[in-house]
Amino acid sequence: MATGKLTFPEIGEEFVVTVAGHPTMMKVQGPCEDIHSGHWYCLTHHKGFENQMTKDGHIHHGNHKLVWMCHRHGLEIDPKWGEK
Repeated sequence: MATGKLTFPEIGEEFVVTVAGHPTMMKVQGPCEDIHSGHWYCLTHHKGFENQMTKDGHIHHGNHKLVWMCHRHGLEIDPKWGEK
């Protein structure tokens, strides 16, 4: 059973993320809808995920703030992700 809380950032928020081993300030943008050119990134733990299985294992316990890291545009979020 999963425990913890999963959240997503707001468009316009800025975060320091690790890109190619270097801390980089990036602003969250709206989606480009290219789901094949990127990966999930945990802003809480500064960790990217190679695939869905590694992301799911990471978020199973604890609190995590996730964002899509587009390889072309940087951090992205779909405003609908927060709707439930």
